[in-house]
Amino acid sequence: MALWTAAVFSQNDEIKNGEAQADTSLDSLRMESLETHAGRFAEIVRRISLKLKRYTETTPTHVLHANENYVIVIDPGHGGGWLQDKGSSAVLDGETYYERDVMWDYGVLLEQKLKALGYQNVFKTKEAAGDSTMSIFGRMKRIQNFGKDNKKEVICISLHWNNYEYKGIRGTEIYIAERKNSKSRKLAECIQGSMRQIMDIHGKGFYSQGIVERDYKLLRENPVAVLIEIGFASNEHDMRKIVFEKDNITEAMAEGVDTYAAWLEKSHLKQSQPSVDSTALAEIAKLKLLNGKLIGWGWRKSDMTKSIEKMLAQYNAIYEDPCAEKNLYLTFDNGYENGNTAPILDVLKANGVKATFFITGHYLKNNHELVARMLDEGHIVGNHSANHLSLPKLDYESTKEEVLELERMYYDLFEQKMSYFRPPSGEYSERSLAIVSSLGYRTVFWSFAYDDWDAHNLRGKQFAYNKIVKGVRDGAIILLHATSKDNADALDQAIKDLKKQGYQFKSLDEINHVSPGSSP
Repeated sequence: MALWTAAVFSQNDEIKNGEAQADTSLDSLRMESLETHAGRFAEIVRRISLKLKRYTETTPTHVLHANENYVIVIDPGHGGGWLQDKGSSAVLDGETYYERDVMWDYGVLLEQKLKALGYQNVFKTKEAAGDSTMSIFGRMKRIQNFGKDNKKEVICISLHWNNYEYKGIRGTEIYIAERKNSKSRKLAECIQGSMRQIMDIHGKGFYSQGIVERDYKLLRENPVAVLIEIGFASNEHDMRKIVFEKDNITEAMAEGVDTYAAWLEKSHLKQSQPSVDSTALAEIAKLKLLNGKLIGWGWRKSDMTKSIEKMLAQYNAIYEDPCAEKNLYLTFDNGYENGNTAPILDVLKANGVKATFFITGHYLKNNHELVARMLDEGHIVGNHSANHLSLPKLDYESTKEEVLELERMYYDLFEQKMSYFRPPSGEYSERSLAIVSSLGYRTVFWSFAYDDWDAHNLRGKQFAYNKIVKGVRDGAIILLHATSKDNADALDQAIKDLKKQGYQFKSLDEINHVSPGSSP
């Protein structure tokens, strides 16, 4: 109203300045102008009313409900922060693809498809694939601000792909917060239900197939959030779909979100209490009843009784490559830093060897730059627990927290999950193995080690060399402590001489196995 009124009186002022019109003509012109503008204003109001009517008549009620109460935030993974990471990479038909770039494409397409369905409040956490300002912490802040600025609840969808050197594993996996959260679980189920028309479902998770509970920062700090691992880039079958079926896959995701919005409207869950998952409670009760008797790991062949072998197989734990070929698997335990990890990494790089470093919470807090280097140079980072406590001495909740506390810290820094767990001091029980397996981990013991953990008990490079070269056997998983200077000094020659004997150093991912609940 103010705009057209101002225009009227501006025109009248010009007429006055001309002093060529009679007062009666001026009054007449004023009335004509006011009537004209009032008519135009009424027409604008009428058109807007018609558009609103069409919108409410043609837009499904569950979309209207979502637009009134929610913002949908799409988070294409990786890209910013001090690591400037591209995520993992994969090669298909001679071309290299980076997770960051592909997930950006998915984010753009998913945003378009949701808006085409009528969803108005759809945002992305980044402005471009390589947005260097958007680390996971920056993206988290943006997600929360989208909700605050619009005074609506956030539905967050984070997009990633999986990667694994054992190429037989494939399928979609969806992560939700490690708590009773029926909204996030329902969103995961709706998206999974649509995506399974195109992608296989990976694993069984703990509670339901392909949906895994994790307490990652992005998940735990948003009331409704899912992290979708679209497929395994390491599997050609999945990778071809990831690259060439983006349109179909994002269409399925949007369909899942739309199904979820309809469920939200129907159930009015916004005002109700989260439901209790009776299946989950029953599984937890079973775990709590398992034998908690402490067993110390004995790595010699003579220590392997049939009952222990059966228990290890039942809970997906390993201590050697069962194929027993001339393969060796080099692993390091890193409880704290003693100045030897960087030289060890130098040796591994020079010899083209990939290893696994099992780290503790203390190590990650104080040496995240070294952990970043491990990842950058292609090594696996494994979980050695948050506080290096004996798991058999802990109850169910504390055991679970020892594993997941470190995993949370690690994911919040690097946006990668952990897959392997090494029990502190090699102490385990049937219950601890079962709990670790239920969290999606493979427990990794060892088939060669020696007393190298005391950093003050130095016996020289030759001593360490002899222990390593004479102690290994076909298929051995080697445990060395990175705190030992003797190990760091002996490693280069030991690797070279073992290669001369015909041994190949391989990654744990290359042990021909299927991880818990996986489908080859």
